[in-house]
Amino acid sequence: MLEKLNNYIFEGDFDLAKDLCDNMDYGELEHDLIVIAYDTESVVVYFFVLYLISHKNKAELHYIACDLLINPLV
Repeated sequence: MLEKLNNYIFEGDFDLAKDLCDNMDYGELEHDLIVIAYDTESVVVYFFVLYLISHKNKAELHYIACDLLINPLV
């Protein structure tokens, strides 16, 4: 699932990536996004989280966005 999420995000297909994330719990989502961000060192992962926040404004998503900026994307 990590590979699919990575491909959808970097193909710019945030809708499909969001659909994939809807079936994940926040712990798994956070882990996968952190791994992708460390591997790619690309801010597109952060922009994807902002996209998720624009659709579902949850505290957990804000935490993930902050975590991305503090750790892999510093």
